[in-house]
Amino acid sequence: MSAGSETSFLSKLAFAWDYRKKQDKKPLPSHSFGMVGFIKELVDEQGAADLARTNWSVPPSRKSKFESMLITPFIVLIKKQQ
Repeated sequence: MSAGSETSFLSKLAFAWDYRKKQDKKPLPSHSFGMVGFIKELVDEQGAADLARTNWSVPPSRKSKFESMLITPFIVLIKKQQ
């Protein structure tokens, strides 16, 4: 790749990144309802402890309500915290 084409590629990449950052961060409507929306909420709950962390050197202040979660194409298994 020549220097000119590399610069052109990088400028296009920067433009695409800027454009993507400016887009609304709204979830897709199809991911908010039904079974997909429900599973998304479960995954969000599983990651809640990490999302609530502000400092990675201290333990999370909020724990997930789930001990573990296994997601396969046809079934989701959840084990509750004891």
